[in-house]
Amino acid sequence: GTFVSAAELVRAQPDLLVIAGGEVALQAVIGASGHIPIVMFATNFDPIGRGYVTSLAQPTGNITGVIVRPLDLARKQMDLLRQVFPDRNRLAVLYDTQSTDQFTAADQGAKSLNLQVQALKVDPAYDFAGIFEAAAKGGAQLVLVQSGPAFAKHRTEIGELAVKHRLPTMFTFRHYVVDGGLMSYGVDFPPLWRRTADYVARILHGAKPAELPIAQPTSFELLVNLSPSSSLV
Repeated sequence: GTFVSAAELVRAQPDLLVIAGGEVALQAVIGASGHIPIVMFATNFDPIGRGYVTSLAQPTGNITGVIVRPLDLARKQMDLLRQVFPDRNRLAVLYDTQSTDQFTAADQGAKSLNLQVQALKVDPAYDFAGIFEAAAKGGAQLVLVQSGPAFAKHRTEIGELAVKHRLPTMFTFRHYVVDGGLMSYGVDFPPLWRRTADYVARILHGAKPAELPIAQPTSFELLVNLSPSSSLV
């Protein structure tokens, strides 16, 4: 296929831009987008906390869309881990540059649950074997993976390493559990993609982004891997 830069997209003056994923995608176009409407599907950063939009009800400017609030997810993920493993309180949190907001949310939530956090930022080499070794040596009893896009292609390896070190691991995305991870708690994505498409249609039919309140998920899903090879309960 043919790939173009964000700057080239903006110079082409499209009727609308759709940005999905992490903050880096929005950063790539925000400075040059001018008045081009932007529909975002923000999955691992907080656009309100970062100042891209002013509020859910009144986003103002040229940006609207769907956001997944990392603090809400992180608190529930850790609460579920504590319910299943109530005698464990040392939590390793894996994150990278694109999931820093998720880590900040997890760190805040951990304090309210009396969890001791071991912060493990994954470098660009994505050496997960080394990261899990560090978690085990640091005395981790639980692991929370704050997944950025680069984590996905390593999801089978991450699940295998968690089992190898006998570390109960919580994920945000269901595909980690499908590929061998222990637990995930996150949003049901298909309805959110449909909502994102609805924003696109409404703007192309004349609505202004500032007139469309930002949506949040209302449906969540918990997956638990009952395979004997993955069960650490």
